[in-house]
Parts: sequence; structure tokens; C-alpha cells
Amino acid sequence: MNLKIRPVDRDIWYECTALKVSQENGVSYVLPVVYSLAECCFETHLRPLAIMEEEQIVGFSMYAKDLDDGRFWIYVFMIDEQHQGKGYGREGLRQVLQYIHDQEGTSEVIIGHKPDNLRAAHLYEAVGCKRTGECINGEVIRRYRFGEQQAGSH
Repeated sequence: MNLKIRPVDRDIWYECTALKVSQENGVSYVLPVVYSLAECCFETHLRPLAIMEEEQIVGFSMYAKDLDDGRFWIYVFMIDEQHQGKGYGREGLRQVLQYIHDQEGTSEVIIGHKPDNLRAAHLYEAVGCKRTGECINGEVIRRYRFGEQQAGSH
């Protein structure tokens, strides 16, 4: 596996819109990518990212420094339905976290999920995102801190 993170630009934005989440892996939790890309046009602090295996886009993420609380949040993370079950979720999330750390110099990143989205909960926990005890807009909030020994990060 040779995943890399690439900012979404005019060369790949349309290809990103074709990404879909399978029914069993959270289609009810993730809005279509085209919505996120449209949002980036108006909320210019949002940063869309493509998750790539070689030259093929296998997933999408979007992050930003929240304008209200000043923390860096991953607002969207998804792997295309055709590429699920290959380990791209775990490695892709690690790569997105590292990308944010490298680009922004932040010591932590926040991510949330609906309480009934057990697949997201398991993935985030496996990568080292710990529950904070916060619940915002009905979502369980998790924090990834750089430099701490992370669960499943070997």
C-alpha cells in the first residue's frame, strides 16, 4: 500500500465527486463529496484532500481550523465503496492526520462521529483518536494528540 494525500485542485475535483460510501459503511453519515467541494467555495478556510493509491483516488477528507474554537477538525473522512476493506481507512486516516500536523504544525486534531456509527468509532479508536467526553451536535468527539503513544499505530 502506497497511500499519499493530495490537496484537491482543479485537476482532480471532478474525479473526487464520483467517490461513494457503501450502505453498510455509513452512507447515512457522509454527505456526497460534491457538497463538501461546493462548501469549500464559500467557506474558504476548509481544506479538501484526496486520498490516493498511486494515481487513483480512493478516498476524500476535509479539514479546517474551526473559526469558533480555534482547533483543527477533520470534518469529512471517507473511503470509496470500491476500495473499502483494503486497509485504506486506517492508513488513510493516519496519513490525513500526519498531513494536517505537517502543514499546520498543530499538536492535536479533533474528529467526531454519530454515536451509532460503530465503524467510525472503531476506526478512530484504532488509529489513536481518544474520546474527549464532549458531545457536539449529537456527535461523539475524539482527539488525536501527536507525540503520544497511539493505539494501533505500529
